[in-house]
Amino acid sequence: MKITDLKVDVLRTPEFHLRADASLESVIVRVYTDEGIMGFGDAGSSPRVIRSIIDAPTYFTLCRSLRELLIGRDPLEISAIWEELYRMTMWAGRRGAYIHAISAIDVALWDIMGKALNQPVYKLLGGAFQREIRCYASYVMPDTPEEAARLAGKAVQEGWPALKMGWFPCASDPDLDLAIVKACREGATPATKVMLDVGPRWDITTDGRPAVQLWDAKTAIKRIKSWEKYEPFWVEEPLPADDLDGYRKLTEAVDTYIAAGEQEVTRFPLYELMDRGNIDVVQFDVCRVGGLTEARRVAQAAHDRNRPWASHCYSTGIVIMASVHLAAASPTYFYVEYTMSESKLAHELIYPLLQPKNGIICVPEGPGLGIELNEDLVEKLKVN
Repeated sequence: MKITDLKVDVLRTPEFHLRADASLESVIVRVYTDEGIMGFGDAGSSPRVIRSIIDAPTYFTLCRSLRELLIGRDPLEISAIWEELYRMTMWAGRRGAYIHAISAIDVALWDIMGKALNQPVYKLLGGAFQREIRCYASYVMPDTPEEAARLAGKAVQEGWPALKMGWFPCASDPDLDLAIVKACREGATPATKVMLDVGPRWDITTDGRPAVQLWDAKTAIKRIKSWEKYEPFWVEEPLPADDLDGYRKLTEAVDTYIAAGEQEVTRFPLYELMDRGNIDVVQFDVCRVGGLTEARRVAQAAHDRNRPWASHCYSTGIVIMASVHLAAASPTYFYVEYTMSESKLAHELIYPLLQPKNGIICVPEGPGLGIELNEDLVEKLKVN
């Protein structure tokens, strides 16, 4: 079997607007073979950037065309392909959006392998430690405590045992932040696990314009300690991704789990967050970190360090399902994120539709990812 072509579709919902919701626009990468088997993946990145990367011709010895490197390759040689794509695009890639594009291609290759061998991806990853995968309901944080309490109550009524709110309103206001945390807890039940995604935090300068001044360790420690009476299960990315010393100070000072890593590409910065930053929950996006091939390495490294990992999936059902297969084959996963966005891309892009029950998704037993694309929706939302 040989790879014959790649196709990239940029999809955008009519309700697209600037907000912390990556499910309003997406990019689907399809890989075709000479045996009629097609696999697909998603990239957690700017859709038009990904399309440009995949369509870009060779520029330099270490800035090769992804399409050129893939055409004619055996799609089942996934690890060898990953290494070649990584090494031969280092001039422009290495840690940036090229890895996002490789992530989508890699997920598509695992999908092809599963279809070719008539096996679900989780079995190809080593087999199931569990077949029922815990998920949490993930919401964009409202601007008011009242709305945060309402959403938390709604999640509980729908049977979710865990939920997350993110990002907090900007600019950073300690009183409003505390009121929102209190509202999330009071809107949920005492037994509900409540996660908080801090997001970019900055203060207002004297002239009223926002200053790009993210929290430092002292600020994060003070804020999170003030929230601990409301028992957040974890606080996500309260510091800049590169503030490794700050993360270590923070994790040593607070009792709440600290999660981080969704911004990272490849395993190497995630190793640093674990070893130097001492984070409690290793968080990454399968369709951003380097696909299932690289995500499996990160999950194994977390297991070696006795750390749980959690997947970032605030985009499409493709990312969720790829994460579900990885979670099934991993002994130390914590949760898979399930976006509560109302975007059609979040829930209607694939079939069968994902239907969590009481926060559980059962791992599909069909070949590959066990899902198909909703081609009608792709055609409806496709843009140039």
